[in-house]
Amino acid sequence: MADPTLRPARPRFGTDGVRGAANSELTAEYALAFGRAVARVLHPTDVYVGRDPRRSGPMFEGALCAGLVAEGVTVHLLGVCPTPAVAWASATTGRPGVMISASHNPFGDNGLKVFSAGGLKLSDAEQAAFEPVLAELLDGAPPPARPLRCPRWPPCWETRAWSPATPLRWPPPSRAGGSTVAGW
Repeated sequence: MADPTLRPARPRFGTDGVRGAANSELTAEYALAFGRAVARVLHPTDVYVGRDPRRSGPMFEGALCAGLVAEGVTVHLLGVCPTPAVAWASATTGRPGVMISASHNPFGDNGLKVFSAGGLKLSDAEQAAFEPVLAELLDGAPPPARPLRCPRWPPCWETRAWSPATPLRWPPPSRAGGSTVAGW
């Protein structure tokens, strides 16, 4: 009989993020902590989040966004989109982004890739900061570092349904202009 106290190995933060088998190596609990770590390491006010069409994507999207919102970050969901769309949204707005995708890995895997503000690759210092923050969060985290804020209720983050008949409007309007992804 397996020892219930043994946990599967956690994914290690590598080049710009993590990848692993969905729901065994990479779990919703990990994605929640990952969202909180993005907030604590990068200190954003807003983050763009996109995902690929993998079956585990909605689960990781919800957990990641819950972690970000728990730390007081406003989340702008891009829905199912290619990785360059998250990089582009991040680059044009000067805000970080996270793509939920395992790229070319098997469909049963998934991953979380972070773009620094401006759509850039994380610096070496930012990458090095993620692993200890994730370990602290997964081993028993203190409460959020800053007060929770929710600019609109409901919801704390915005999502819009997109269909091929709906034209995309880029770049997104500024925060002062209201909706972040107008027209979706």
